[in-house]
Amino acid sequence: MEQPIEQKTPGISRLLASAIFALVITLVLAALQAGGIINMGLVRILLLAAWLVGVVGILLSDGFVHWKHWRKASVTIALALAVVLYGVHLFIERNQQKPLTAEGVATRVAELLRDIPAGPLLAGEFIRNGGFELKDGSWSFVAFNGVRAIGQIDSVVKKDGHASFHLENSSPLAPNVYGLLGQRMFGLQPNRWYRLRFQARSAHGDAGAMFFTTDTPWVSHNLPRGPFDWREFIHDFTPGPYNFADLIFVAQAPLSVWLDSISVTPLPDAGTAPR
Repeated sequence: MEQPIEQKTPGISRLLASAIFALVITLVLAALQAGGIINMGLVRILLLAAWLVGVVGILLSDGFVHWKHWRKASVTIALALAVVLYGVHLFIERNQQKPLTAEGVATRVAELLRDIPAGPLLAGEFIRNGGFELKDGSWSFVAFNGVRAIGQIDSVVKKDGHASFHLENSSPLAPNVYGLLGQRMFGLQPNRWYRLRFQARSAHGDAGAMFFTTDTPWVSHNLPRGPFDWREFIHDFTPGPYNFADLIFVAQAPLSVWLDSISVTPLPDAGTAPR
């Protein structure tokens, strides 16, 4: 008697392939979302499409059609996969760091500098540890919105004393993507003019790759194009109606810059105009 020919089907391999396909797509999209490459609305649509691909792939697989004892398991796998992937999506959405706006960056910097304990000041000075000789926490280096920037004390390259501060940024210019160094100056006299002096050296960097500001809202004062050797920069400013001001150095494009010998002193005449 002739035996019936057994139909061979991929079965479980199709189930696994569909599930893995949906998972890989979701993880890729989640990574793009976390990196800010894709906006959230589009991600939701694509994630839903990925889940549907996985579910439809399972339901149409040979294993579902021909292997009856896999039917309940297939539906369970499809529903569980959709629930798990949606949970991963919600977790990433709620826990990822949202890109800060310009106002958000300025506000966050002001909060950070406000909370740094005030260290000792030299007579007639309003900058603490302006030569970076001490590791006393007077300065704060902060990176925003995924910038690839570093800031650290450098005891090899310096203008005066034993150290300087080195800022290096490898991220291209982009809105609100900064690495910055800052300190809040306390004890200023409202509406009086003060003189900021500092030394800077550049290994490379376009004009404006670094700027500094003493103003709120920020008003940028650009450093020139590098490279250049140590040179002095002078800037006069007033805190306006406040008794404090924030000195901030912002690295916003590729550069390598050293800072040293930073000082802020009052001008003799309270009504002196800025230079």
